[in-house]
Amino acid sequence: MSLRSLPPNNLPPEPTPFIGREDEIAAIISNLAKRACRLLSLLGPGGIGKTRLALRVAKECLADYPDGVFLIPLADVTPVSIQSLIFTIADNIGLPILGRLDPEIQLINYLGDKKMLLVIDNFEHMMAATPLLEEIVKKPGQVKMLITSRERLNIKEEEPFELSGLEYPPDEAGDIENYSAVKLFATTAKRIRPDFRIKKEDRKDIVTICRLLNGMPLGIELAASWIGVLKPRQIVDEMERSLDFLKARQREIPDRHRSLRAVFESSWHLLSEEERLIFSRLSIFRGGFDPIAAKNVASAEKSLLDSLLNKSLIHSRGGRLEMLELVRHFAYEKLSHLPGEKEKVGDQHARYYLEYLKEKGRELLGFNQHQALESISKEIENIRAAWAWASLHMLTEEIESAIEGLYSFYDLKGWFREGEEMLRRAEGRLMRKGKPTAFARVLLREGMLCYRQTRYDEAKTMIERALALFDRESILEEKARGLIALGNICYRKGEVTKAEELYREGIDISRKIGDLLSVAIGLNGLGVVCRVAGRIDEARGHLQESIRVSEKIGYQRGIALAYNNLGNIAIEERDYRSGERLYQECLIIFEEIGDVSGIAISNNNLGYVLCRLGRYDIAKRMLENSLRIYQEIGDRRGMILSLLNLGCWAIATRERSGIGFLTHALKIAHEVGSRPLCLEALVYMAEFYLERSETELATRILSSIPADEITHHDLKEKFAELIQRLGKKAEAADLESLIQELIS
Repeated sequence: MSLRSLPPNNLPPEPTPFIGREDEIAAIISNLAKRACRLLSLLGPGGIGKTRLALRVAKECLADYPDGVFLIPLADVTPVSIQSLIFTIADNIGLPILGRLDPEIQLINYLGDKKMLLVIDNFEHMMAATPLLEEIVKKPGQVKMLITSRERLNIKEEEPFELSGLEYPPDEAGDIENYSAVKLFATTAKRIRPDFRIKKEDRKDIVTICRLLNGMPLGIELAASWIGVLKPRQIVDEMERSLDFLKARQREIPDRHRSLRAVFESSWHLLSEEERLIFSRLSIFRGGFDPIAAKNVASAEKSLLDSLLNKSLIHSRGGRLEMLELVRHFAYEKLSHLPGEKEKVGDQHARYYLEYLKEKGRELLGFNQHQALESISKEIENIRAAWAWASLHMLTEEIESAIEGLYSFYDLKGWFREGEEMLRRAEGRLMRKGKPTAFARVLLREGMLCYRQTRYDEAKTMIERALALFDRESILEEKARGLIALGNICYRKGEVTKAEELYREGIDISRKIGDLLSVAIGLNGLGVVCRVAGRIDEARGHLQESIRVSEKIGYQRGIALAYNNLGNIAIEERDYRSGERLYQECLIIFEEIGDVSGIAISNNNLGYVLCRLGRYDIAKRMLENSLRIYQEIGDRRGMILSLLNLGCWAIATRERSGIGFLTHALKIAHEVGSRPLCLEALVYMAEFYLERSETELATRILSSIPADEITHHDLKEKFAELIQRLGKKAEAADLESLIQELIS
């Protein structure tokens, strides 16, 4: 269409290139094309890009409206009344209001049957004039309205269209420049500094800027405008420090868009006193919330939540309510200025979510494990904030009731390091405040998470300290848990006899007090040490009893772990098919309940047995998957096991890479102080060198291994077989010196 034949319009030129929103543009144009759609409201918070999008849609629709496409700007219109709106519309469409005839009748008669699009911008200022728009769309005709507003009009004819931020990448990997938010940042930065380009070292920070702003175009432009004087990392630092940093440096920008604070303040002034209070209180939530939590924590009734939804200050997604992070920062500032409110709401939030964690924590150890894990995962940001608040403000009862749920969640998710840090945050304060019982319960679980990270000596010290306090206070349930946890550490350190004593003592106490969970866990450990000692029938009996007890209480993880250990027995008996079946059953349970470290265990063991069955390709994939998971969750012992099995795979397939896997395993085992795993790595290294006819090095390794320290029945057989194949022994070298030589 030529300029001469364009329909009448008053659309301003675009000040900068329009970026992204292709899907939204197509959807809005499609909706407007429907005969039934007369009024479409483009809804979203200030700065989200409603006006720019509406103008872009209007330009693309010009040919569809031969009687004209007109922008009706309302930001500066006063007073707020139907009359003001009538005269503003008339002025912008070129309608003179004449004589004594009612201006509303003149406007409606003029619009009549015209095929026209009115783009009415910033309508949230003119809500009192909504009846005029209702009257226009009720009349037969082809006039359509595209409204931009922070608040819904709440009329029957309205077709709402919620607008969110520009798409931004989840992390710095991949082609981040293809995301609209990053494109906008780069385009804005180039206007400030023409030589700007996204450098490798800036990618993460640019993604962080876009994420902190939830893709909000105004915020991205304000942030990028600093690129002439600050690096992206410095921009992130300033944004995290203060909301006031994001302000325009160009004078031509309207006052209401000169800073994000100005945008948010204008929305704040449109709220009633009651809405302001609830809006402020809702800022205590992290990562969203549901209406029940809003009622319990912030006393937010449904009508007030609906009002804030209508005003685009909170958003609904999948049954949850959310607040843009920068909007939340603004609301939290307002909460901090309300005397006593922050403390009151902070306490209510902490109590609500720690009670939630307590209830869901019970389910983590029972029949609803998977659902409980999903529920806690959904609320984990609120739980983190609640735990931090409770630790800071010494809500001792709430902390103590939620400890088990917190530990179980982090253990199942494989987030050992974060779980340990969360517990440590409470531990120090509990000790200083003279709360020995709560302190000991936290310390025990902190030690258990240390154990999961293969920091055995540190874990042992913590658990022994906790046990002394449980003895003093006669807390038998916790004492039993501590003894079993200590048994796990002794087993990992090769102290099998001591481990068995601890397991038996822990099981005896648990049976007496009726703690079936600890009975199941202890029997599993006892079955493992009996297997290692070669007492296979006894081991099988303990593991089968562990399964029966676990089934009784719905402890799915216990069932899976016992299946895994029965699979290990099958492998030692060379019954690889039964081993594979048991490991598969184990994997199914772990996947159903979302136990990350359990999934890694199953992949590792399946990889091993499939290697034994000659299915080398799938075996390698499973072992690599296991290693990846262990690396992600920081389980160094698991990494050693996967590397050892990859070494065995390489020996079986005559791959040269085998020595790399085994050397890496030996290095980690040496670092974590696990002598049994060091010896296992050395045995397989000797086998690798023997298979490659490097008999001198194989002989040196085998001659340096103290045979009496190999406690694992299967490994004893492997060691004896290699000695027999070799037919000779060399003078034993110093084991520590040999290990240092092999890993250097």
